Amino acid sequence: MEVNREKISILCPTRNRVDNIEKFVTSVYETAEFKDLLEFIFYIDDDDENSVLKCEELSNNNIYSIKVVIGERIIMSSMWNKCFEESTGEIMFIGADDIIFRTENWDSIVRNEFDKFDDKIALIYGSDGIKSSKKNHGYGNHYFIHRNWEEVLGYVDPPYFSSDYADLWMADVAQRIDRKIWINIDTEHMHPGVGKNEWDSTHKERLQRANDDDNKGIYTSKENERIADSNKLVEFINNYQKKMIFWRIVDNKLYSVGRVDNLGFEKSEGLRIPDEYLEKQLFTIMRTCHGIGDWGIISAMPRLLKEKYPDCKVYVPSVNLLEDIFGQYKDNWGGWENPFRNVVNIFKNNPYVDGFREHIGGEVFHDHYRIYDNDNTDIPLLKQMLKFWQFTEEEMSDSQPEMYWTDEEKKLGDDIIHKAADDSEFGCLLMSDRFGTQYGKHHQETYDKDVQNFTNILTEYQLPYFYYTSKPISETPFHWVNKSLDMKHIDLRIQLYIKSKAKINLSNQCGTNQVVVRYSKCFESQRQFPLAHNFVEGEVYL
Repeated sequence: MEVNREKISILCPTRNRVDNIEKFVTSVYETAEFKDLLEFIFYIDDDDENSVLKCEELSNNNIYSIKVVIGERIIMSSMWNKCFEESTGEIMFIGADDIIFRTENWDSIVRNEFDKFDDKIALIYGSDGIKSSKKNHGYGNHYFIHRNWEEVLGYVDPPYFSSDYADLWMADVAQRIDRKIWINIDTEHMHPGVGKNEWDSTHKERLQRANDDDNKGIYTSKENERIADSNKLVEFINNYQKKMIFWRIVDNKLYSVGRVDNLGFEKSEGLRIPDEYLEKQLFTIMRTCHGIGDWGIISAMPRLLKEKYPDCKVYVPSVNLLEDIFGQYKDNWGGWENPFRNVVNIFKNNPYVDGFREHIGGEVFHDHYRIYDNDNTDIPLLKQMLKFWQFTEEEMSDSQPEMYWTDEEKKLGDDIIHKAADDSEFGCLLMSDRFGTQYGKHHQETYDKDVQNFTNILTEYQLPYFYYTSKPISETPFHWVNKSLDMKHIDLRIQLYIKSKAKINLSNQCGTNQVVVRYSKCFESQRQFPLAHNFVEGEVYL
């Protein structure tokens, strides 16, 4: 799979520095790893014909991608913003013509740093030999920002300063949101102030502007504006984090496409799985979440695929493959010693599964590839996925979760039921660690509702109960129920078999209960509103 590397736009005002232009462009280009993903955009005053001719000369040799913005003399800060208007890259370098890039593959280092932030909001800079160095990071006299920054604030450089202070402005805003990032690259500033260049006419004019214009006063007077800008960036970051990552899985590797408001595709978009994939009749079922319920709610998919495509082969990933692909996110399912074993807990002995695969070549159309309906949130995830797989409503009508136990598992489960309940009717009670919580924390209103819902059902169905509770049942509000057996140390598949034989199952919102809705009456005290794709047909929500 080709990695989606972002183009870098080099934004640079210049005036009467023909030699500098060539040195700057050459150093940037020659030290970059991916040279085809660079573009240079120069702002040149309309009375500076020599600089225009130099850019045309460099551009005509078909090595560099160079654009020129010719305009009247404007303040320095505005020049970078004019350059941005002509840019096509995602990453911007706010630079100057007296800079020399010294670090090989600097572009990959920059991209890798931006990739640490999904929202791409950061001010990234290296060592310029004056304001920043390896020993003293200081601040970036020139720097990299992402297009997202401009889309939030409307500028790549604050449009107020004729000389200096723009870099301090940007550093201050970035510092306020803890996104001022030094990286180990050398972008040497060949400044006459440290003896690296001559005081040419361009520098002397800048010094005159610094003397004539109150840039410091402008900077000081606009602190509230910088605070407001930092707040806008924080709001963008927070809202971005609420979005979900859409993943691609290609050749056993996980790639982030980006963050989205909704996983999948709205039905009106008309997107479906490619016909070419279906014609191969070699299918892999994949989830990007790995709790027991996550896999359980799509457990009918192998049978339904075989019914629609009788000659197909249907595979699920092995535990090892899931660890290879999702291992870095294992802690997301911290309640499980190894969450990746849940694919076995669900699909073991399933006659419609042709095997557990250690490697999968090509694209995998997993659970993010789904068709949702903005007007109806209560559509089970499996039906959303199958709609993407070009199923009709009739073809996916029987889509409740299903399990296939071995004869040995059934015998062991029946023996436990016989000994604990003497073959009489019984119920199953499940209190997970999410009982009475919202977002992983105790929530009194939710707790009171869960307690009341449980009490109502347990009072109506006065049965002996097999139970699983996250803490000893004696420490819960339901210590009074008729207890048959604590299932906490019974194999999970045997637990599911016992639950499938119960008259009722009662739980707080929990995937384990959803797995047996085909076999038993299941009550669930709802925590999320709406349930959206976690909705399972046949379950009774309280």
